Amino acid sequence: MSCPHCDECTFMSDRLSHMPTVSEMYEHHYCSGDHTGCARFTVADSVGFERVPETLYPNDHEGAQFVIAQQPVSA
Repeated sequence: MSCPHCDECTFMSDRLSHMPTVSEMYEHHYCSGDHTGCARFTVADSVGFERVPETLYPNDHEGAQFVIAQQPVSA
């Protein structure tokens, strides 16, 4: 099942356009594969896609947890 954020996530085309092999690998593994293992999906699912940093790589789980921790707690 593909990631529900595929249409709005431009990471592959913006950040990895110069590295097509790496982009294809990430897309296969995260976008078309287990998107729940993607750090970008984790942030989007937790605090909203608009809060996903453009520079966050799909395998940067530490960065994802940092972004999530920085969000204000809603009452």
